[in-house]
Amino acid sequence: MASASGAQAAELSRIGLPRLMFALLRQRFTGMVTLPQELPHPARRTIWLRGGMPIFTDWESPRDRLGQILVERGLITAARCGRALHEREPGERLGQVLVRKGWIGDADLGGALRLQCSRKLLHGFSLREGRVRMIPHEDLREVSRDLVAPVNVLELIHAGVTAYYDDGRIFTEMGAAAQGPMRASSSLARYRGNFGFRPADEAVLSALQRGSRLPQLLRLADPSPTRIAQIVYTLWACQMLRVGAAALRGWGASTGSQPSLDKLAEAEEMRAEAQAASFIGELGELEARIAVGAHPFDLLGVPLTASNEEIRRAWRRVGAKFHPDALARQGFAHLRDRATDVFACLSEANRTLGNPRLRERLLAEIAAGHNRQRLRSSANS
Repeated sequence: MASASGAQAAELSRIGLPRLMFALLRQRFTGMVTLPQELPHPARRTIWLRGGMPIFTDWESPRDRLGQILVERGLITAARCGRALHEREPGERLGQVLVRKGWIGDADLGGALRLQCSRKLLHGFSLREGRVRMIPHEDLREVSRDLVAPVNVLELIHAGVTAYYDDGRIFTEMGAAAQGPMRASSSLARYRGNFGFRPADEAVLSALQRGSRLPQLLRLADPSPTRIAQIVYTLWACQMLRVGAAALRGWGASTGSQPSLDKLAEAEEMRAEAQAASFIGELGELEARIAVGAHPFDLLGVPLTASNEEIRRAWRRVGAKFHPDALARQGFAHLRDRATDVFACLSEANRTLGNPRLRERLLAEIAAGHNRQRLRSSANS
């Protein structure tokens, strides 16, 4: 695992773009993400992010040109768009011409650029494989002329899953996590409005807040099975869906009543499913954190102020669970390759935190990063 300040790489076949985008948001990543684009011309494209939120991309999409978007939204006429393109000065962009001529305001231009960025990024969710590189970079002046208000990441992920994820792709990525008990986390209530869910999704969301399983969800009259899977996957990718044993804790608590005997019996029957779902879910979260360069404290799940004993306890727990030699007896031998990579990163995290000199240096790097983030926030306020 590279240092928290260095470049990272991830394979989309191992971690889909929805999970990766949320992990970048969670890490408040600032810098560049490069990924492959095959059509219309094979090339590597770049997404610029600030604080984990996309602000620009050079993804090539003939259907998402700025002039076309402005005309679609009724902000300019096709004739004025063509005239502005014809009258551009060397190095001048379409939006600059339109603002200079007074045919469009800065606010409308910013909104159109944000929509253009979102529509371009949406195509990236079609990618099923390829290497993604994440390069931290605090100075984004090289794209300053194109910077727009940040794109809503949760809405983008939801739209990408809706557009490009079918049942097969969803269940392949989620694995056993989709088969056990599941329950929405408390974070959903806070961020639910950011996703742009449809009114018809309400029954699924309400069931997940109470606690449910996929067979129960599929018995709902509406929406379709594919749509149900998309909602489940979206929340899972954004770490707002507890699966397995984590979902059973507080099962039914959202109703304000104690679980009934039937519910307790059902939970007992789900124990094997819960164990498999919990393992897959935790493995997936660790893969996402590793992909975006999470620091050792985050990987071991301990606070920055953790004592040596807290670190040892955390290492014993995750080390025993994800050690490649322990997978067979847990019934997860088929996940050996994935677990081996995760275990190697966890081992390195444990070695770093167990070395006083390396730990102090890491804490200094984290503090410096937080201070830079606060300075940037103050400058932009």
